[in-house]
Amino acid sequence: MNDIQYPKNETVWLSHYLPGRQLAYIITSRKDTREWYYFYNVIDGKLRKMGKARTPPELIEKFAGDTNDARKTRNKISQKRT
Repeated sequence: MNDIQYPKNETVWLSHYLPGRQLAYIITSRKDTREWYYFYNVIDGKLRKMGKARTPPELIEKFAGDTNDARKTRNKISQKRT
């Protein structure tokens, strides 16, 4: 887990872990703006940028799938924004 290099000049807003504390994905934005959010999947121990969206819930729905955990995370983020 500690060997993963996080993106430079980006702020990590969300980290999702699988059972056993294995990092599954992160959501970031640039340090100077939150205009776009970026979704990174952990593949072979490295972060891989999958795409971007205007809001974190959009990214979760698009890239994390419709799992129960993803729905819970989307709901928590949506509640904090309102």
